[in-house]
Amino acid sequence: MVARPYFERLIHADDAMAVADLLRRAALHKPIHVKLVCRDPSDDYLLALAEVSTAEVLVTRDEDLLVIGKYGRTAMIHVAEFLARIERELQRTKPSL
Repeated sequence: MVARPYFERLIHADDAMAVADLLRRAALHKPIHVKLVCRDPSDDYLLALAEVSTAEVLVTRDEDLLVIGKYGRTAMIHVAEFLARIERELQRTKPSL
């Protein structure tokens, strides 16, 4: 899947195997009920999926989701914020020389 042309633009080749491994270990969830919550109804399934999977965050660039801020226990965060959090964590855990 990560070898498809669409993903080649998004994921560096060096990271493709790590992403593929992560996807193989991922749990699958299927929401039974989808509530109408989002101003864009086509995004409601993502909120239902976040709810059923008890996701802590939903990483997105979609303003219709970001404007919600939080749905249940799931925080909507922009991709840039997610990457910044990862960078801060890497800096925090980086061994001192």
